[in-house]
Amino acid sequence: MGKLILCISSAGPLHKQVRDEFVESTGGRIVEGYGLSEASPAVSVGNLFGESPIGSIGMPFPGTEWGIWPVDDFSEGPICLGNPEDTKFGIENSGEICITGPQVMRGYLDIPDETADTLKKYNGKIWLLTGDIGFMNEDGTVEIRDRKKQLIKCKGYSVFPKEVEELLMKHPDITEAAVAGLPHEEFGEIVKAWVAIREDCDLSPQSIKEWAKNNMAPYKCPYSISIMGDLPKISY
Repeated sequence: MGKLILCISSAGPLHKQVRDEFVESTGGRIVEGYGLSEASPAVSVGNLFGESPIGSIGMPFPGTEWGIWPVDDFSEGPICLGNPEDTKFGIENSGEICITGPQVMRGYLDIPDETADTLKKYNGKIWLLTGDIGFMNEDGTVEIRDRKKQLIKCKGYSVFPKEVEELLMKHPDITEAAVAGLPHEEFGEIVKAWVAIREDCDLSPQSIKEWAKNNMAPYKCPYSISIMGDLPKISY
């Protein structure tokens, strides 16, 4: 595949291990882009010609603006819009990514209530609440943490599945990981992990749990782990 120069990844988080193996196998570069059906065809893309850090979805296309809003209350106003006077950058100022631009839809057909929940007015512009949680860096780029609907609420803590997946994949014998929340009477939700491991190792769910206790915060540690041959893939 020596002629492959550049690819753009979207529709889900690009894990570092996947990117590194892709680059090693193909010799091409891969950067993350961002878009959604409500703002077709795209909103942003990472640096096509220079360094594009994992997790970064780059800068918005010309004519498009974005900002970070509180997850539960748009009316509180933006956390960060990337203006010169803004100071709330970085992961500690995470919130819902909202965008405005010519590609934003006018609304959902015949679903006025959902339209009203998804499109909000601020400073004379219509903003789309994307349902994605992320934060803005000082250079104006945005990094996605996870989907708002996939956020796990465990013992009062907010757990991002993508973050736990990336932590699990730092284990030298784990090749793939998927994480989701499952209902629990006492904790609200628990962290459930499905992992694929290397063929020549003898990892058990318990040994992975012990490793996790030493490599991530206690509330992020998977409560339940299933080991699988390969994780199911969905093609669109």
